[in-house]
Amino acid sequence: MAGPADTRVSHSGLPAFRAELAAPSDDPALRKLLRARPMEGPIRVALEREPSFRQAQDIEGDRHYTVVVRDTKSGEIVLMGSRSVRDVFVNGESARLGYLGALRVAPGRRGFKRLAAGYREIESTRREDELPFDLTSVAAGNDAARRIFERGLPGLPRYRPLCQYRTLLIATRRRQASRNPQVEVATDEDLSEISACLARNLRRYQFAPRWPEAHLRCPQRCRSLHPRDFFVIREQSRIIACAARWDQRGFKQVVIRGYSPLIARTRPALNLAFALMGRPHLPAVGRQLPLAYISHLAVDGELPELAFALVDELCRRSAGSDLEALAIGFAVDHPLLGCIERRYPTRTYGSRLYRVDWPGVPELKLDDRVPHVEVATL
Repeated sequence: MAGPADTRVSHSGLPAFRAELAAPSDDPALRKLLRARPMEGPIRVALEREPSFRQAQDIEGDRHYTVVVRDTKSGEIVLMGSRSVRDVFVNGESARLGYLGALRVAPGRRGFKRLAAGYREIESTRREDELPFDLTSVAAGNDAARRIFERGLPGLPRYRPLCQYRTLLIATRRRQASRNPQVEVATDEDLSEISACLARNLRRYQFAPRWPEAHLRCPQRCRSLHPRDFFVIREQSRIIACAARWDQRGFKQVVIRGYSPLIARTRPALNLAFALMGRPHLPAVGRQLPLAYISHLAVDGELPELAFALVDELCRRSAGSDLEALAIGFAVDHPLLGCIERRYPTRTYGSRLYRVDWPGVPELKLDDRVPHVEVATL
């Protein structure tokens, strides 16, 4: 692995900043930077990681690295970014894929040289058993980041747009359906067959996560996710559909940090309308979105009625709790996206998925499978 990347020299002759892997002692500063730099847009949302940044990283993959660019005079972290490596399906086969996330620049500390130094350090974490590219996503409305990534600037990897991605928030307190007898709560003994159901269905998609039984049982990889959080549908004793309700609020939070002036003025009226339409409300600034994720969704044949049965049951089970919404994400071409949007009143957050090609790495041809990433692990 490459050593720290010193990029610019100050008048004293010492490097003005250096890029290096974060140390355990940096955890409070990393969490502070996440709070200070929410994602931009009409609704400013901070993806926070309390009480431990590293604890939240465990669910993103089995290898993860956080790079920081540090002001050498003050020791302050002026830029951070993470890369996690996970098992996925690519062209129908198992592969190792990196995902870039948590890129944040400290307020008032913009600078291309710092950014390029951070990317060089991130690139040094790559291993030979991994695919020759990574994935990342950029939230809709974050035009500044999109312009930087798509310009093809020297010193940065090549960002190639793959697809639009939508994260849907489904209200749990809408009018609830009665319990569906098809849907059962899973048991510990079901995890092996749940893993098989996930594998045969998710391999139809590009970049979909691979969930061996060992990962489903791993207390770090599936932190706060237990067998009782899975729900299944059987046909002649065989599991043909599954989904989980993954409540990550104990280690990963979505916090409202601001609204556009128009939304701020009209938020009370909007919340009244959302209540009538059965949609999630807009919390006050500084409040956490009370949501959990619909994860590990797999349906034989992509039959919408099976997906509806699972989502209905997850909403029904959540209605009596403090959870106000369940989040699920799809690429725009996923066959279940339109079905879910038509059936449930939702609030939608858009983003764009990118393929990140590193310089000097051979090209890998992808077939025409629809991309699918698990929003719960981003």
